Amino acid sequence: MTNYFCEEGAVCNNYQSAICLHCNRRLCILHIAQHNQVNSDNIRNLSHEIVLVTEHINNEYEKTRDIYQTVLVDLAEWRAKQVENITQAYNNYLQHVESQQEALNTLHYELIKKLDDDARKPLEVIQAQQTTGATVLTHIEQTIQIIRDQAAQIHWNVLTLPSVDIRCNLKDTSSTSSNDITLSSTHRPSKRFSINFKWPSLRYICLRKYRSFRRLVDMFSDVSHIVQSKHDLDDYVKNNAGFPLPVFVCSYLTAWYRCSQTEHKSIILKEHISTIMKHIPIDIDNYTALVGIHAFFYNHIISENKRQLMTFLLHFFVDHQCISAHQISHWYYNKDINAYTGFDGAKQMTAPFINSLWTDQFNSNVKKSNPMNSTELKHEKMFCIDETE
Repeated sequence: MTNYFCEEGAVCNNYQSAICLHCNRRLCILHIAQHNQVNSDNIRNLSHEIVLVTEHINNEYEKTRDIYQTVLVDLAEWRAKQVENITQAYNNYLQHVESQQEALNTLHYELIKKLDDDARKPLEVIQAQQTTGATVLTHIEQTIQIIRDQAAQIHWNVLTLPSVDIRCNLKDTSSTSSNDITLSSTHRPSKRFSINFKWPSLRYICLRKYRSFRRLVDMFSDVSHIVQSKHDLDDYVKNNAGFPLPVFVCSYLTAWYRCSQTEHKSIILKEHISTIMKHIPIDIDNYTALVGIHAFFYNHIISENKRQLMTFLLHFFVDHQCISAHQISHWYYNKDINAYTGFDGAKQMTAPFINSLWTDQFNSNVKKSNPMNSTELKHEKMFCIDETE
């Protein structure tokens, strides 16, 4: 006999109303509603778990990016140091080699001159006169023997050059699977170097390494909790010793540029410049801020006029003493030293700023030497740099 009662259990005597799509049992209207509620709760719980796991993966990935950036910078510094050491050793050995060759040149000249003056010329006189004494011939013979003995000094003391072994025994990770990778902050390098972007090291920079970090961008963008954001940013820098500060500057500018609200953009730019100033060393040879600005332009698609934007930011950073106009000018006129990828583009964007420096200096000099009215000043020919350079 066909059973028309609810299949939820023996205790339910209600008639069947529908088939549950999850358990395929014929249930009454009451138990259908209960099953739907249970499934909805499970869906919400699973969705929440997905969000948590996604956030965890993203956070751990950001940590690996921190390590990656630091390792790249450390590797570049290591390379620069090795090149510097090898160059110094080469110069020392080259100086020694040239000194030895110069000494051999001098010895050669002196022996030839002595042989000519004390042997060849007296012998030619004897041959011309067809007469001489045994004493003169003996003297010539002794002179030739002395010079022959001294000629034994004309030889090279061959140098034994030092062997340079900088081979690194790197573990082959070509067969490593994704299951072998542990995303953990405990795998940070044991030694973190303090990064100084000073003048001699600019040629080794790679702007692509200093892209903004999403976590930092989010911190800078939180205008609703400025005080807390500043505190979090300070902690981030303190807890990541050796963190490349151009990434810090680039993230600051990225948060400002991406903000759609004018009021919030102004808050980000003005409030957090103190945060930037707090962590950037005040040093005439330190170009951290400039490298961060260049990284921002190099790694982002910017729809606005880049020259105007660059001019505005450079004036802003100069006004807040994060970098000096002299440093920017020094960087601008030293292409041979700064031949890194992205230099030419940055230089073109910087030309209007350099022009403004010339204009300000010219106006200042004119006012000091020969004050004139505004109409005369407009007709005065000023020295400017071609912005299409």
